[in-house]
Amino acid sequence: MVNKGKGRSVISLDPIHHKIVDGSEEVELQPLTFALFAKLLEHKNQIVSVAVLTDKVWGPVTVSPDTLKQRIFLLRKALEEAQVEGCFVQSVRGQGYRLVVRDEGRAYGAAARRRRSLMVLGPVAILVLAAIYSWQMLHPYDPPSNSRIVFWQASSTDFTHDDAGKWEQVWMTQLSSSDKVIFVVAARNPAQSLTEQARQTKAALISIWTQFESDGQRLVRMQILEPKTASTLRSDLAAMDDSDEMSSLLTAQMEAIERILESGTLPLLTESLNNTDHPAWARLRRLASDPD
Repeated sequence: MVNKGKGRSVISLDPIHHKIVDGSEEVELQPLTFALFAKLLEHKNQIVSVAVLTDKVWGPVTVSPDTLKQRIFLLRKALEEAQVEGCFVQSVRGQGYRLVVRDEGRAYGAAARRRRSLMVLGPVAILVLAAIYSWQMLHPYDPPSNSRIVFWQASSTDFTHDDAGKWEQVWMTQLSSSDKVIFVVAARNPAQSLTEQARQTKAALISIWTQFESDGQRLVRMQILEPKTASTLRSDLAAMDDSDEMSSLLTAQMEAIERILESGTLPLLTESLNNTDHPAWARLRRLASDPD
């Protein structure tokens, strides 16, 4: 067995069995891979050219640089799988390869320095974390306000009656004239799930307007949705031919939207988004249904 470390490196070679010995660990290599490692170890921490490696390892056999690259890959893989510490093969562009070997003395010194650093940094890190925690307690996270309302038109039937367009326009005018909301109109995209499209809106709330016919009546269903989960907070139905009923519907929807926005309950945080029993949901539905 040949030791190449002059008493300081833990890496030695067993040329008879083509093994690398790293402390108590042994790594058996293919003959060519072993010969390549031995040549690199002979010139450890020095660059060995491609020409020298191919000449010394393959002898008179002509091989391409790609063949050498493949053998280097196999050597690196073997060292990695065997978890050989303190050495690795480094590629040096345009020059060749180098086996970087860190001796025990340097490794011990580096480990000692790391331990000393941890001893110093440990208390400092604790103080920093304590300061951050104290600051967060004094300045709790306040989610940024969002008053963006996206109005979805999701009609199931094309209406020719003037009332359909009239009431829809009244609602859009009501939203756009409010100084408490930022109003955006978007068509419902049937190619996407309701949840997917709702999450893409980046809105505080979604107002859905669905007009349809049932038993000869022209009806409107209006809903208020929480956008990240597409959960319905409020849903109302009114006959389009009944002016009083439609006016009451629009007023109730607008008041619910404003109550929710002014409450500061939105946007919902992660713990409430993933928990339907969270008190935030009960408060949202209460705000959507009735005044506080």
